[in-house]
Amino acid sequence: MSSGYSFRGSVPVDANGVISVIQAGDISDDGSICVSEQARVQESEVLKSSILEDGDILLVSRGVGMGSFRSAVFHTGSNKAIASATVHVIRINDKDVLSEYLCSYLNSNKGQIDLLRIATGASVRMLSLNELKELHIPIPSPENQKSFSDLVNNIYQQKILLKKKQFILDQIRITSTSQLIK
Repeated sequence: MSSGYSFRGSVPVDANGVISVIQAGDISDDGSICVSEQARVQESEVLKSSILEDGDILLVSRGVGMGSFRSAVFHTGSNKAIASATVHVIRINDKDVLSEYLCSYLNSNKGQIDLLRIATGASVRMLSLNELKELHIPIPSPENQKSFSDLVNNIYQQKILLKKKQFILDQIRITSTSQLIK
């Protein structure tokens, strides 16, 4: 477990950079990472040990309340990436713990309550690595972890489809109304 990469000053953005910088705002409440909004830097700007590995969990380290400590599982794909200093990186070393489960747990109401309980600060709360390391997280069997993760993922996918359906229905209503009122 570690904090994300800390630059001296602001992120040295380079449009031709080969490494994406994942910042807290890039992590959605559905456990996804919005890659299109990421800053990029040159490889020479970062330490090799800071480069994310497939399955790393990214956890927003600062927040103001329930749901603000969002997490997501990083999948390498074809791009190298690092996390910014506002994100904690959790690398699981136990083969019996699934990244997707841990991420789903951290994003759940129970996980958020547990994170708020250990966060410090008055208005903007912060998660310390030491407190985070001591957090007790229930670990069910690998089969139950997978079932839980699959269920949560399915619910998020259903919500995305519902939003698309609502958009299409709104477009049909707008088009029908404009055709009728000509």
